[in-house]
Amino acid sequence: MRRIRAQFWFRAVVPISQQGDTRMNEDEIQATIAQLQRQQAEQTAALRCALEGRWSDGADSLAGHIRALDPTINLNPKAPLYA
Repeated sequence: MRRIRAQFWFRAVVPISQQGDTRMNEDEIQATIAQLQRQQAEQTAALRCALEGRWSDGADSLAGHIRALDPTINLNPKAPLYA
C-alpha cells in the first residue's frame, strides 16, 4: 500500500512540462470514438444474439460477435441444455 501511495505522490509533484504531451489531436479523438462505437455495436449485437439463443451458427451469432471483438479468443460454444 505504501508503494502505491508513493507512486501517486511522485506523479502529482512532477511538473506537467516534464510529463510529456499526452493529449490527443482531433483526428485521434474521432478515430477513438469511432472505434468505441464499433465495439459497442458488436457488444450490443452479441447480447442480442445471446438473448435470442443464436449461440454458434455463423457470423451473426454470439460466438461470431465475440470473435469480432477479440479474434485471439478460443471459443468452443455449445447449445444450451434446454434448447
